[in-house]
Amino acid sequence: MASAISFVYVSAAGTITLLKFINTIFVISLMIFLAGSVMLIIQNGIFNKLLNSIKSFFSSFDKINRMADQIERKIAKTTPYVAESLYTMPILISGVILLILSIFVSIFL
Repeated sequence: MASAISFVYVSAAGTITLLKFINTIFVISLMIFLAGSVMLIIQNGIFNKLLNSIKSFFSSFDKINRMADQIERKIAKTTPYVAESLYTMPILISGVILLILSIFVSIFL
């Protein structure tokens, strides 16, 4: 798919050269790899502790609610944010394969 997109982009830009085609495939594969990496980071729940810290920091300013929670002996439990996607690993793997392929082609040509 990345090669088809890069072919359409290069052909629309004017003359088609192998260098433009490889550069376009590299940029598209880098974007695919970055999108897969962000999806993997979100899926693993890296930001859950950060969000819990921010919530507890801002709730520490609200004295009335904090005293009410202490009187009622409430323990603040937060549910972790979980984002599951079946497309994370295929996107990540295809981005890595295209990235490595475009690097090897650009080195050896």
